[in-house]
Amino acid sequence: MKRSLAIGLVILQTLLSRPLSHAETLPRESLERLRATVQILMRSPTGRSLVESAQRFWKLESERELPRFLKWDRASKTDAVLIRHFNPKTGTEEREREVTISLRSAQKIEEVVLDLAHELAHAVSKPVWDPYDAGLTAGDYLFSAIEGRGGEIEAVALECRVALELLPLVDSMDVSRCGPYVQQGRVLTERIREDFYRIGSWYPQLTSRLGGETARFPLLSAKAPRLFSSTGHSPYPVALFEEFEQISAAACENSRSRLKTFVNREPASSSTGQEHLVREFLKRRCH
Repeated sequence: MKRSLAIGLVILQTLLSRPLSHAETLPRESLERLRATVQILMRSPTGRSLVESAQRFWKLESERELPRFLKWDRASKTDAVLIRHFNPKTGTEEREREVTISLRSAQKIEEVVLDLAHELAHAVSKPVWDPYDAGLTAGDYLFSAIEGRGGEIEAVALECRVALELLPLVDSMDVSRCGPYVQQGRVLTERIREDFYRIGSWYPQLTSRLGGETARFPLLSAKAPRLFSSTGHSPYPVALFEEFEQISAAACENSRSRLKTFVNREPASSSTGQEHLVREFLKRRCH
């Protein structure tokens, strides 16, 4: 069985002052459909927990505010933008992570509910990696995105748990998308894990690019893929490797630009330590 799940690219921006705007204003009909999706999700104990986590994450007073961070699109995905605000004279830096969720509009509302559960699992979990970490590797990124908290395995397990919980409550609820991963009312997490590492004909290329880090993924196999990224149109480990390279390229470009700002700093500026970190990052991660 093939199914398409989306990865959202983490975009890196280096800004001095401009804040990122929130989700665009939605027409009334679209807004009401999003609110209905949230209400159905909250009928599931797991779904309610996800919505409550989202309220804390976005500091919302009510679940009715959640659509501010949701929008309709051709694919469901979570997009995160990491913005760094820094002062080159003092060397001080602040970071903020702006997160929005896109939901595929061309599907039944029951399917949207499960997509929202999946994407909320991603959105409310802070990444355990730092894109500007000089020691970050492709293997670190893949492992975190698939196996880590809020990663793909957890997201699929949570959406399937929501599907099972809503099955007796919502007449039109269909759990067929979770077919291989549920048995006798249980979610089979290990089966989800195995399927994420089936990459088919991409196996030789990806293992070559991962090199020695391939050993970190013993389940990686050339078996026919079952789970595809709808943003990368390839199995998840492959799409994630490409995403890591895009993130690295953006981080390198930002770091090169930042290094130029240190040229005009005061000799006794406290930015000296920051400059060292930027140079170390460029040396180890950028070619």
